[in-house]
Amino acid sequence: MWDSVAQNITSNPVIMIISLIVLSIIGFLALLFIIGLLVLTGKINIPKFKKHKLGIHDGCINDSDRKKENQESFLRGKTFLEFNVQRIKQSMEESEQVFDGISTKMVRLFYHIVAEVTGTKDGSTKHDESIFYKRQVDDCLSKECKREFRHRVRENHFPDMTPGEFELYINENVNEQIQIITEYLDLYYRPIIISREALYEKNQSIQSEIKADLNKLFYRCRTISSEYRDRALTILKAQGITDEETIRKEINWI
Repeated sequence: MWDSVAQNITSNPVIMIISLIVLSIIGFLALLFIIGLLVLTGKINIPKFKKHKLGIHDGCINDSDRKKENQESFLRGKTFLEFNVQRIKQSMEESEQVFDGISTKMVRLFYHIVAEVTGTKDGSTKHDESIFYKRQVDDCLSKECKREFRHRVRENHFPDMTPGEFELYINENVNEQIQIITEYLDLYYRPIIISREALYEKNQSIQSEIKADLNKLFYRCRTISSEYRDRALTILKAQGITDEETIRKEINWI
């Protein structure tokens, strides 16, 4: 009888597959039954895991600190931006006074030259060349020179230089300002009473004064920048920021 059953199963593939599946299920259930008996009898111990109950404020401290840090960073950035705006504004106000003073020196000298050449006491508004020259000098200083100076102020980095480096920087930029004035007059000056060559020679007499004024201007702007950086450092230290790299990045553009 069992031989005929076995023969029927093996002769039919479908019946054979179903039989194997049934036998596998029976074996798996038998294994689970045996394991269950072993657990109940204490021969197998299953470790128990305790659940951690989260407190009301668990996870809130880091979030609170992060929010506070982000808020401080935002307000600090806003303050430092205002510092930079005020630094540039204050520096340019200083430059207004210096460039106005240079203009006065140059125009006064020209009036004196015209008075000498014409034999008059006043070489100013009575001569068209004087009026035209004053306009040229004012345009050069208020546009060309001031634009170049504003560019230097925006770049800043004045406090980052050593005294020797800053001295070299000043000499280079002061000479550049003198060159701007010279080239501007070479291009636009139209001689009537005095030639351009003669005017150039006369202007050499006040060049050292002009350079001294520009030197003072650069040093004054360096002081302004240093003052705003000191204020920024005070804020950083008050907020517990002491990392030198972080401080450098925060105040480098002020």
